[in-house]
Amino acid sequence: MNLDHAEITALTKEFETPFYLYDGDFIEAHYRQLRSRTNPAIQYYLSLKANNNIHVAKLFRQWGVGVEVASAGELALARHAGFSADNIIFSGPGKKRSELQAAVESGIYCIIAESVQELLYIEELAEQANKTVRVAVRINPDKSFGSTAIKMGGVPRQFGIDESMLDTVFDAIGSLRFTKFIGIHVYTGTQNLNTDSIIESMKYTVDLGRSIYERYGIVCEFINLGGGFGVPYFAHEKALDIGKITDEVSDYVQEARDTLFPQTTFIIESGRYLLAQAAVYVTEVLYRKTSKGENFVIVDGGMHHHAASTFRGRSMRSNYPMECIPVSEDPGRRELEKVTIAGPLCTPEDCVGKDVQLPALYPGDLVCVLNSGAYGLSFSPVHFLGHPTPIEILKRNGLYELIRRKGIPEDLVVTQLQTEPDLLFADK
Repeated sequence: MNLDHAEITALTKEFETPFYLYDGDFIEAHYRQLRSRTNPAIQYYLSLKANNNIHVAKLFRQWGVGVEVASAGELALARHAGFSADNIIFSGPGKKRSELQAAVESGIYCIIAESVQELLYIEELAEQANKTVRVAVRINPDKSFGSTAIKMGGVPRQFGIDESMLDTVFDAIGSLRFTKFIGIHVYTGTQNLNTDSIIESMKYTVDLGRSIYERYGIVCEFINLGGGFGVPYFAHEKALDIGKITDEVSDYVQEARDTLFPQTTFIIESGRYLLAQAAVYVTEVLYRKTSKGENFVIVDGGMHHHAASTFRGRSMRSNYPMECIPVSEDPGRRELEKVTIAGPLCTPEDCVGKDVQLPALYPGDLVCVLNSGAYGLSFSPVHFLGHPTPIEILKRNGLYELIRRKGIPEDLVVTQLQTEPDLLFADK
């Protein structure tokens, strides 16, 4: 999205910082461009973990996008956003029986099983409900596919079932009466900026479907090609050649449909690529100070709202792209200075930017973190220190809509029992 400084400044007069601003028009244009480049036989599914705001999800539902959930909470959110059950898939390596039961009762399109034991749990719950439940199996491929920020397949991982164990999987599937195997899912990594490795992984997944037919005589009705499309956050990163990916994968899928899979549903999951560049996180400068010769500014937002942009748990100490908006005085009088931007939390990991070259910042100025539409609030430790959750705003057709109110201090205790437990007063 393009950052309009006057627009942001005006919004701060109406909405308290910190806040997220999403550009709904950008989201739509970005999605439709991706959709237009892709074979119509391939469906896109929104990965809800990337952003769990119900109003953002509703946009994608209106455009015919499905949704991938990974918890009972996300399943409930998807239903509240208006997704029909047959447009929902449920993945995740550690689904509780209660979550599986919720998925069975909801009648979603399919549950993606990640172990043989999970298949047996699903069968038990399906029998109790007297329902036929569709399942796909997530497969951890024998092959590793190039470099990616976080590998999730092709190496030892908690995700899916090793490709080498397919005989065991299909022995188990053969014994199921209430659980219908419909296909496979392969997801080899997230934040992948290696164009060729994405193409190779998706082609391998199609070939795996062919192999299952050759070995077990089963035609997959559903093939989840994964996703993991990355976006460049840091200066050294280069954008994907998305056109090359969509062209080559579309052609490969079409060839498969023309031969073995004429009725198969192919899907690609995406969250980060669809949303990351569509939002900005806006914070206000509270203080400036110098410590042992280093300049610091303290802002009112940080790790508790946008952990991915801070240094929490990151080995690579690079800064997200950011812009400052001078508010407190004439910006023409600002000289560039090297500054560290810290949030309000009591931890050195709450660092929004380290040694950033920016015009001198003063209380009241705004610091805007770009590329904040994915893995922002949904990825953050919102209860740490008890600060309120931030406002979220959606811009659509030139209008602004509040889509998440500011949290209140009492949110920290809302799920805690207000009565004193008897054990506190038990005689010792």
